Amino acid sequence: MKKILITAALILAASLISAADDVKKYEDSWLILPLPLYSEETSLKGIVTGAYFYNKKPDTFSSNIQLYLSYSLKNQVSVEEEGWHYWDNNEYKLYHNSYYKKYPDTFYGTGNSAKDEDAEKVTFQMIKFKGEFHKKIAGLLYGGVRLAFDSFVLLEAEKGGLIDNNTLYGSRGGSFFSQGLVFSYDSRDNSLFAMDGIYSSLYCDYYGLGAAETNRFLKMDFDYRQYFKLADNQSIAAEFFTGIISGNPPFQLMEQFGGDHKMRGYFYGRYRDKCMSFVQAEYRIMPWERVGFAVFAGAGDVYESSPADMNIKFAGGAGLRIGLVPEERANLRVDLGYGRDGLAFIFYAFEAF
Repeated sequence: MKKILITAALILAASLISAADDVKKYEDSWLILPLPLYSEETSLKGIVTGAYFYNKKPDTFSSNIQLYLSYSLKNQVSVEEEGWHYWDNNEYKLYHNSYYKKYPDTFYGTGNSAKDEDAEKVTFQMIKFKGEFHKKIAGLLYGGVRLAFDSFVLLEAEKGGLIDNNTLYGSRGGSFFSQGLVFSYDSRDNSLFAMDGIYSSLYCDYYGLGAAETNRFLKMDFDYRQYFKLADNQSIAAEFFTGIISGNPPFQLMEQFGGDHKMRGYFYGRYRDKCMSFVQAEYRIMPWERVGFAVFAGAGDVYESSPADMNIKFAGGAGLRIGLVPEERANLRVDLGYGRDGLAFIFYAFEAF
C-alpha cells in the first residue's frame, strides 16, 4: 500500500511540474501539488500544498507564499500558511506563519528519556499566528521585531495519563502571547535552496502578557547555517541550533526534537524539554534539472538546563528531490530518516534548512 501511494504521488508530481517550463517567461509563478501519503502516525492522508512566487528581481530574493492543507483518516486536520517577502535589494524582510490544527497525537512526556510505554493519546485544537519584520542595520546584518499568539484547546485525553490528570502546565490548554527581538545575518545565494553563504539568527521571545508571574518565560533560539558549493550542481549544508527557555513554559511550547526539519528520523515532539541542541549536515546533488538526491545526518538532544545532561541521539537518512520550479530552486523533498525509534517518512515542499 505504501509503495503504491508513494509511486502514485511521484508520478502525479512529475506530471504537474511538467507544465512549469512555460513559467519562466512570466514574472510571477505558482504551483499546486496534491499528494496521497501514508504513515503510522497519520494512516492514509491527503495533502494539497501550493506556493506563489512574485517580485522576482535579480538583486532581491523572490518573495513567496506557501499554503498547506491536509486531512487524514485519523481525523487529523491541518491548514497552514507561511511566507517570506523581500524588498529593495533585501533591505526589508517580512515573515508570517499561521495555522489551524486539530491533531490526534501521541504525547510521550517531557525529558530526554521519555519511554514508549509512557505514550498517551491526546487531541488538541491548535491555532497560531506569528509575524516578523527585519531591516538591514549594517551590511548583511538585520534587526527586527516579532509577535506571536498560540492557542491550545484540549479536546480529548487518554484516561489516567499526565494530561488527563492535569499534571503538566498546559494540560488544559491556554492562550499565550509573545513579543520578541530578532537579529540575523544573511549572505545566502538563494532563500529556498542555498548553495553558498551563511544564514544565522538569534530569536529572543518573552511570554508574559496576561500570564501569572509563575508562568512567564523567556525563550532564546540561536540558529547557524552555512552552505558550501562544491560544483554547479553539488553542495553541502550544515546547521547548528541551540534553544534555551528560562521560566515555566507549557509543554506545548517547549523545545521539541524531530519533525520535518530538525533531526529527521524522529517524530516531532517525541522528546521535548526546556533546552535543545543539535547539529546536522546534508549533501545535496542535482544531476538533472528536475531530479536530485540528498544524504543527511545529525546528532543532538533535549535537556532541562545543562548540556551535560544530554543523552545524545543520532539521526540519518537519504532523500529524493523533484524540481517543482527550477528557476527558484524550489523542490519537492521526499526524505526517509532513521532515528533511535525507527523510520520517519517525509514529503515536504522546499528544503529542511
